[in-house]
Amino acid sequence: MDYLDFSEKNEDTNHEYLLLFQEDLENAGLKDKTIYNHLSNANLFINDFLIYNMEATMEEGVTMLGDFLGDYFIRKCMWSTPTTVKTTAASLKKFYKSMADHGKIEKKDYDYVCRDIKESMAYWQECCAEYNNPDFLY
Repeated sequence: MDYLDFSEKNEDTNHEYLLLFQEDLENAGLKDKTIYNHLSNANLFINDFLIYNMEATMEEGVTMLGDFLGDYFIRKCMWSTPTTVKTTAASLKKFYKSMADHGKIEKKDYDYVCRDIKESMAYWQECCAEYNNPDFLY
């Protein structure tokens, strides 16, 4: 399968995943702005990062949170701060919980996401703070 076929197929599949996620967020009674933020964060990860940068599926993304939150998000998203790293991770955790609840990933994969976020959050936030510090030399 060439890249164009891969990206088109996965964009369609990801759209369905985002609709499921949106429904779960709405059913949880979240405010529209909160739902929008979670959907935007999940979309950035599964479409912009996974498809266009890694040529990976949502399922494969389970193991790529560090590449995203500890590097790509920090360098490519000019709004990245240690706080937005944390809120984006929270969105991805909710997204993968939704995917597990709907049988799109296995529970063990969701558990991996939770563990990875918990164990790596301080490091990702530190990387972001250093990247955003104009006095830090790279």
